[in-house]
Amino acid sequence: ETLKIPDNSCALGWFKTKEREAIYTYSDDFIYQDKPYSIINNKKRKVLSENPKIKEILESRLVLGMVERYVYGEWLNENILKFKPKTNRTNIGENSNLMYKLMILGNRFDYMFAGMEESSYAIKNNPQYRKKLSVVQIADAPNGSMRYILFSKGVDKTILEKINVAIKKVK
Repeated sequence: ETLKIPDNSCALGWFKTKEREAIYTYSDDFIYQDKPYSIINNKKRKVLSENPKIKEILESRLVLGMVERYVYGEWLNENILKFKPKTNRTNIGENSNLMYKLMILGNRFDYMFAGMEESSYAIKNNPQYRKKLSVVQIADAPNGSMRYILFSKGVDKTILEKINVAIKKVK
């Protein structure tokens, strides 16, 4: 919301969408590309094959936990629309990453999508999760979404140019 004010402000690591392009300005090039998506699920639910494809996951009887108004990226969003899995949508605000894992453990839903970085970190650094949650790679998942710097439309063009040049230099 802050970026809607025409000021010199920005936010790091945003997915590019048509809706956002109408409201904000993006860096010319991406600053990071996520690793492929994975799922985090309860170890007790062994319904999926060891290396499932997206179709198997979304056509399973498992319930997908989704964040309201979250952009998962083009590939996931298209597949969710195509296969129409059973979902439990929620907006839990603060500490959402923690809450989503607790919701899996509390049987509110069976799995959630997460970037491999996030999944691995969560399981590795939380003993309670290591025992009860697992990370499952999606066999046909492409590289993750590209993340950009998102700017207010009010950012001076010379500042944007300098930032875009700097991004190219560090890549």
